[in-house]
Amino acid sequence: MFNRKRSETPDEYVNESTPKRRPIPSPIRLGIWGFRGSGKSVYMLRLYEYLANKGKIQITDQDTEKYINDALDDFDDGRFVPSTEVKGKKTKYFYTIKNENGSNTELTFFDLSGEILENPYKTFVDENSQENTVVDYLLQCHGIIFLLSPLQNDKQSKPYHSLLRKLFIAMQRKSGQKPLEQYVAFGITKIDDPNVNQKCLEEKYHYPEQMFLEMLDKGPNVQLEWLKNFFHAKIDVPKDKSKNHPRLNIDPTPENRCQLFYISAFGTYKNSKGEVKSPVEENKQQDTASKAKFKEDPIFSTEEQDDRDPYDFAQESINTKDIRPDTKDTSRNKYKIDINAPFNPINIFSPIEWLVRGIKNCPPNIPNNISASDSNT
Repeated sequence: MFNRKRSETPDEYVNESTPKRRPIPSPIRLGIWGFRGSGKSVYMLRLYEYLANKGKIQITDQDTEKYINDALDDFDDGRFVPSTEVKGKKTKYFYTIKNENGSNTELTFFDLSGEILENPYKTFVDENSQENTVVDYLLQCHGIIFLLSPLQNDKQSKPYHSLLRKLFIAMQRKSGQKPLEQYVAFGITKIDDPNVNQKCLEEKYHYPEQMFLEMLDKGPNVQLEWLKNFFHAKIDVPKDKSKNHPRLNIDPTPENRCQLFYISAFGTYKNSKGEVKSPVEENKQQDTASKAKFKEDPIFSTEEQDDRDPYDFAQESINTKDIRPDTKDTSRNKYKIDINAPFNPINIFSPIEWLVRGIKNCPPNIPNNISASDSNT
């Protein structure tokens, strides 16, 4: 192929070979990251159920098998998995996702305490008795899902802007890459919560970019371009100048390796009275505010959906089912799951699909020589 150098005139051509394309990694390594209360464990469990129903997942180690079985037993009783506060326990779990072309994607996540996750350089002892850090783990991944909770009750000791900045700078310093090579998907979780669900009805929150910026907790002093300090990000400016809500480009490309998703592990449903409800309930007598009827939600479909377009939430009809009251004893938990309600998860698999598509189209430059501690064999 004939390419022209910048210093040459149009009539002076040289035969300059195109840079060799990196091979698609096999397996593709994805990681899950999130602070305490972000919904990592619930996301992983609902992802397992989603993929298991499609025959696309395999568990290859005994620890993950036990974790899945114990946690899903809790789900079946309407209980959530307890938060991780115990230090020194086995914390790394593996999924093998079977792709359509016969290749595999490895998905790993650490179930770590909040103290470790808030300090990028905080060491912990992994399952092979070796010291590791969150930064080391994330840099070994081709793609990363960052889960963030918008709930006030899940706020961390410092704003997300500060915690994420420290993490991303540490990753850049350790890797020597700026911007970082990884494809990243930011997931705003728990959007089935009534307060978040109602907020998303407002026009400016129809897409997750604006909520993400507000969650960074820097007021008007941070823009979406902030992500370009750390990652390959292409930002589209809206054609309507009156709507100052820029969005990340929807396609994963070499120039755009960032995306934002609204995520709900359970979704919402419409009961026989026409009320929009969530299967997740506070485990106490509901007050009058929580009993208020919600407007019909034009954004979040209650049909399970995993479209390639992370914003295409709107066009499905809402199922109406009579719901029997939950009779399980969940008095020890702050929240309970109505196991008789229909589960309609939103974007459980979409972030993974987006990441894998980008990694296959333009593989990132991630070293393959991962340590023995990162093997699931």
